[in-house]
Formats: sequence, C-alpha cells, structure tokens
Amino acid sequence: MTPVLATAPAGSHADPCARPRGTPAGGGLTLEQRLGRALEGARAQGHAECPLCHGRMTPAPEGAACRDCGSLIS
Repeated sequence: MTPVLATAPAGSHADPCARPRGTPAGGGLTLEQRLGRALEGARAQGHAECPLCHGRMTPAPEGAACRDCGSLIS
C-alpha cells in the first residue's frame, strides 16, 4: 500500500527538502499511521476517533467500525 501523506498548512514556507526522508510535509502522520492508531486504540481502549469523520470507532469482528459514518478498518 502506498501511504497518503498529510500536506503542510496553506501559507507554510517550510522547505520540503529540509525534512527527513519518509516524513510527511508539515510533520503530520501518514494515512497508514492514522488508520493503525485508530485500529489499535479501538482494540486496546474500546474506542477511538474515526480518522475520516472524527466520530467514535469501536471494536468490530473485522477490526474497528465507526458508529457515525460506517467506516471499517481491518
């Protein structure tokens, strides 16, 4: 899977060549990292914030499911 990277905020003058290789612009998390944290949080704590709608994700047999938007992470 190719990760989707977060972009720097509008108006940012950060030099993208100055960041370490593999680090997203703006220092955010990759999509893969966000999904992994949500899945891990739902499993470990019983809930996590949905990376799509910011609703509540809970454990599901397939992984984690969002009550608000229906997203599923497996």
